[in-house]
Amino acid sequence: MPTTPMMPLMAPFMPPQPVQEPTPDPDKEFLLNIMRQGRMREQLAAAGINPEQTGMGAVREFATQAPIELGMSLVPALRLFPRATGLAAGLGAFFGGTSEAGSADEGVKQLQQQLKDAGYYQGPIDGKRGPMTQAAQQRFEQDRMQREQVEAERMRAQAEAERVQFEREQAEREAEQRAAGEKRMREMEENVSPVSRAIRDYGPVAGYALGALAGLGTRGAMTSSFSRASRAAAERANQLITGGGGIPARAGGVNQFWQEGGARAIPFSPAPTARHGLRSNPQAPSATELYRSPRISEFARTRDVVPMAAGGAEFAVGGQLAEQARQEAQDAYDAVQRDPTEANIQRLQAALDRVSLFDATSRMGLGMMGGFAGSATKFRYQTTRPNVGAAEAERIRIDQLINAPRRASGPSAPAAPLGVPHHSALQPRQGGKFAGPPKYPKGDPRRK
Repeated sequence: MPTTPMMPLMAPFMPPQPVQEPTPDPDKEFLLNIMRQGRMREQLAAAGINPEQTGMGAVREFATQAPIELGMSLVPALRLFPRATGLAAGLGAFFGGTSEAGSADEGVKQLQQQLKDAGYYQGPIDGKRGPMTQAAQQRFEQDRMQREQVEAERMRAQAEAERVQFEREQAEREAEQRAAGEKRMREMEENVSPVSRAIRDYGPVAGYALGALAGLGTRGAMTSSFSRASRAAAERANQLITGGGGIPARAGGVNQFWQEGGARAIPFSPAPTARHGLRSNPQAPSATELYRSPRISEFARTRDVVPMAAGGAEFAVGGQLAEQARQEAQDAYDAVQRDPTEANIQRLQAALDRVSLFDATSRMGLGMMGGFAGSATKFRYQTTRPNVGAAEAERIRIDQLINAPRRASGPSAPAAPLGVPHHSALQPRQGGKFAGPPKYPKGDPRRK
């Protein structure tokens, strides 16, 4: 409850606050119970009763000793054997039986004598539980409780001191173990093999460098192989338009040249009724439009996905394994801190080696991707283009041969002079067809 300046003035009118009783200490109560049980066992043993005996066993023993007790009460000489008397008194005390005030009892006499010997009772030993006896017993119980509390406090202080001593000794032992473990780790670090030390110190950097070199080498090998294959393909395409063989063979080579160049229509199509069994296809594109590749193909092609994916997978898998190895190294380090044994230290060293190795592997994959992609400007895919000009010339020659007009038979038909090309080679083409009448050069007898 917060305090305000008006609290002193309002205090007479406020209800009294309840007094909070101190919370009992469980450890103290436990010690007091143990001490009470010990004292009860001592009293029962002094009275001739076995403290460990059960209630039914005590009843059977009482039934056995009752006749003896009766005989002892009849024969005063048997008082020389106080064990049975003490047994009866002890059983009465054990089962909660008490003598009424003013009645004589041997147990009360013994209690009075004990209280008198302890300095608590100054009255007569008459066996009657009077006010003096009860007051003396109450003082004795109070003093005994105080002594028990003092003893419990002493035992608790002793237990606390022992706990502090134990913790101090345990801390000293842990410090010694830690120092021994650190010393052993330094010794093992000094005795690490050169390979392991090199991997730990330079593994990531070396992995990245090796990966970059691997990427450069892979890129160079792939572009070189592609360039050789492109040159070989161009040479094969040029062989198709050399002009060897008959007209059908030459036309077949030209058609294959156009097909390999990516054309959708071929220059010549079969025609059984036409001359030489072929017919020109005006829908076929020009040879100059064939074998073209985009500019980007010099730097990147579909085949580049394979090395880039391999480098990425190596980077991802190596990183995952390195993370697991780091967790294992942390666990091993914690184990060494708790218990610096030889096995835990070796486990830590092995985990550190795995961390360095997997880190180097991950960096190698990253370096491979960087080296491969970074060398694209230096190592290009060189595409060798076939001789499309020669292919177009071969197409025109074959076109002239299959579309040349038939000459009239007989001696009156003038022969064309040698070295003069067919008129179709001199005429412009419109829509794939020859346009205009033939135009012969000067000096030709066929010129009108």
